[in-house]
Amino acid sequence: MQNKKRRYSFGVWPSGLALALAVNLLASGCAMQKEDYEGTWIVTETLQPGIAAMSPNQAGQQLGASITYLDDQAQLGQHHCSSPHYASRTLPAGEVMQHYRVAPDALFGNNDKVREIQVSCDEAGPKLGQTLLLQPDGAAYTVIDGVFFRLEKAASQTDVMS
Repeated sequence: MQNKKRRYSFGVWPSGLALALAVNLLASGCAMQKEDYEGTWIVTETLQPGIAAMSPNQAGQQLGASITYLDDQAQLGQHHCSSPHYASRTLPAGEVMQHYRVAPDALFGNNDKVREIQVSCDEAGPKLGQTLLLQPDGAAYTVIDGVFFRLEKAASQTDVMS
């Protein structure tokens, strides 16, 4: 028996298959599930449970402000962030009390854990929306200068990036 080497020619079909697989992988990558915080949020209420560096009048001026969180950009009030970094962690009730000086039930009812999402941008200094406190039921607040701003997710996921 003679040992012959076989040469395989795949022709067009396998390269077409490879192209189809590549397109499918790219499409499925683009269709990855969004984070629950992604989208546009509107400031609907203010809460000053203790000492705040912001006056009630200044806090009230933020009512109606929008905050948009996307994978590749964020709009934090008037500040645009072109390359945001999101860091998420779950805080037990005691840590919320210690870090934010507010009882979690004042914001989130009887929920004993709060998800904190910190947004890092190129610009220094605190920005409206840079800290997001989120519950699984969708209740959300952002906090700046001792003032908590209740956020409601916009009904339309239209982005306010401009």
